[in-house]
Amino acid sequence: MAKVSVIIPAYNSEQFIAETLDCLVNQTLKDIEVVIVNDGSTDGTLDIIKEYEDKYDIFTCYTKENGGVSAARNYGLERATGEYVVFLDADDYYTEGSLEAFYTTAKKTGADLVLGRLMTFGENTVSKYNAFADKLASMESVDSFTKILLWSFL
Repeated sequence: MAKVSVIIPAYNSEQFIAETLDCLVNQTLKDIEVVIVNDGSTDGTLDIIKEYEDKYDIFTCYTKENGGVSAARNYGLERATGEYVVFLDADDYYTEGSLEAFYTTAKKTGADLVLGRLMTFGENTVSKYNAFADKLASMESVDSFTKILLWSFL
């Protein structure tokens, strides 16, 4: 069993998916599995995913009929075998030590949920840290009724 399962829903992501998968290859935590759910892509997304799946043992790809991001995440969750689970969108990435920091924190504290900082980025966007994520990440504890958690899109 891997320490962390990373679930990636992917739909028509050929522009971004390679960078996302590269960030996982470069993680400092090596004991991971990456479950990619190709959600009925009609572009070259699946071809790119297959290249990574052939080259690296950490990747497993499943293809299903398009059903949306939540259905794809649930599909991946049913197939994940890791001790912990994280979700990553096909156009996002983690810095190279992120998964190790999440895992180490969860093991050390016994937390059910680990939060980190989040930065927005893009061609037409000024890169900046998300204020909601920063506030949550700085809190000692968060429960399911924490208002900032309920009213953000994290």
